[in-house]
Amino acid sequence: MNVIKEILLVSLILCLTATAPSVSLQCRPIKESVCKDIGIKEMRVPNFLNHNNVTEIYKELREWQPLISSGCHEGLTKFLCSLYTPVCLKEAEIKPCKSLCEDVKKNCEPLMNIRNYLWPKQFQCNKYEENSMCIRHGKQTTWLSLDYTLFYKNQFII
Repeated sequence: MNVIKEILLVSLILCLTATAPSVSLQCRPIKESVCKDIGIKEMRVPNFLNHNNVTEIYKELREWQPLISSGCHEGLTKFLCSLYTPVCLKEAEIKPCKSLCEDVKKNCEPLMNIRNYLWPKQFQCNKYEENSMCIRHGKQTTWLSLDYTLFYKNQFII
């Protein structure tokens, strides 16, 4: 009888862990940070760095302010915002393009290295693609138009 109880208990635990809800996507208004200044109104949480806490997101973004202020690359803010405060769309994920990541890394990593910082592992450019739904540097030539103004399914997003 104890064996049956143990089997039932293990089965119940396996069933509960297999069906445990994942963190659901939420859209949160951007109330502070440099990303508000580039026109993003709502961010997806969790973001692409798996942050679920908005306070943590803003705290980490503030840590990048010295590098942003250095002017190492004019696309750095767009790159960081596309990861920390990505635009919230339920139907799609819009990540930075591989080329944006590589350009920012090429220009900003040497300055980081001088100050004894390494390019973060979570920013590895090989994780990103080059497609029509990624954030590019400069003018957008696809359904993403200038400077993060987004149109999706003929609707103005931000």
